[in-house]
Amino acid sequence: WTKIHPFTRFAIVGILGVVISWFVYNLILLINPVEEYRATSTWVVAYILGVMQQHALHRAFTFEETKISYFSSLSRSYIAYLLGLIISTPLNFFLIESIGIGIQASWAISIIVSTIANYFFLKKFAFQL
Repeated sequence: WTKIHPFTRFAIVGILGVVISWFVYNLILLINPVEEYRATSTWVVAYILGVMQQHALHRAFTFEETKISYFSSLSRSYIAYLLGLIISTPLNFFLIESIGIGIQASWAISIIVSTIANYFFLKKFAFQL
């Protein structure tokens, strides 16, 4: 596993995380009481919750060689993922509210864009590799 390029491992672990996150997103979407901008507000809540999940997965399977402590990398991951959230939330809002792309399609596009940014933010900042 460690002989696989880190970005490939990141992508494989990320796909697992995305599947889990998709279910979480849709569960929150079902129970979200917010009427206006429901999809985007759900995106933000699911994204924030997903940071803990993705951090644990990436620490165990992608960036396992890190020497930084768990909680330090977790707090740094929140900062790294915040940058991804800052990039993806306006995109998600634009896709849904301005262009009229469906909720699921805009979720997928937002995930792809944030994944690329998150890889670099996590590797260099959160796990310091």
